[in-house]
Amino acid sequence: MKPVSYTSSILLSVICTQLLAQTLTIVSTIPDFGSIASEIGGDFVKIKNLCRGTEDPHFVDPRPSYVRLLRDADLLLEGGLGLEEGWLPPLVQNSRNNVIRPGGRGYLNMSTGITLLEVPGPNISRAEGDVHPYGNPHYWLDPTNGRIMAEQICKKLCELDPSHSAIYKSNLAVFNNLLDRKLQHWTQRLSRLKGTRIVTYHKSFEYFASWSGLEIVGTLEPKPGIEPTPGHTRSLIKTMQQTGTKLILIENFRPHKIANNIASRVGGKVVSVPVMVGGEPNIHRYFDLFDVIIDRLVTAHDELTKSAN
Repeated sequence: MKPVSYTSSILLSVICTQLLAQTLTIVSTIPDFGSIASEIGGDFVKIKNLCRGTEDPHFVDPRPSYVRLLRDADLLLEGGLGLEEGWLPPLVQNSRNNVIRPGGRGYLNMSTGITLLEVPGPNISRAEGDVHPYGNPHYWLDPTNGRIMAEQICKKLCELDPSHSAIYKSNLAVFNNLLDRKLQHWTQRLSRLKGTRIVTYHKSFEYFASWSGLEIVGTLEPKPGIEPTPGHTRSLIKTMQQTGTKLILIENFRPHKIANNIASRVGGKVVSVPVMVGGEPNIHRYFDLFDVIIDRLVTAHDELTKSAN
């Protein structure tokens, strides 16, 4: 029996070594892209995320360790549209990995195929705040865009690793089937919120609002990336009172003091939510993110409705 056991262990070791050699290393700027890539790639990919789910993806501390990750990457998943322009380009340059540079075989701009919102006109200026010249980059918060992102990842993985293309395509089908079921459930839960007016902190939720039927009447930031000012806050309170807006949707990594003050002035509620996978300990998958966001919105809406009656 011992020779058989020894032979089996050797064979298992060889198989594991071969699998590791075939694994693609994927570096993702935000964990949502990495989560979807994990769903599609399965055992044949190794995911490394640069931005934590609890961070603002516009402002990530460019750690030296990220250069090493990028140097060894087979594929870089970037949000594009200016999302990472303040921190990613120097890291990619210092990695000296030409494969993952824009236009390289191992580069994927995740906004490919997305119908963009808030694409500015030709005469844009930084005086307007943190303007993204190609459109709003928070497109992953529309769950229907999950299908587009997954398809782009699958296509790229099949290009880089054609020997496992059948597995990638099968995993894509599983992902899309689960997403379809989730979309039906989420849409049903949100049905009574359609047309509900909300205020947000930053322009993070335009895609989510467009998909869910919520109406954004204003933001706490007077311009994208500009901290709330007393004058703008007073104007926003007036708008909320005039429109009957009670919900303030805010990312959980933002300061909440001003939002809480505004909510108390208008008799409303602050709904603090994660906006990326890993934004809270129980959010491990792309689907988990929307379960949490929608549950909190529906709960806050129902509590306000109950108190009004």
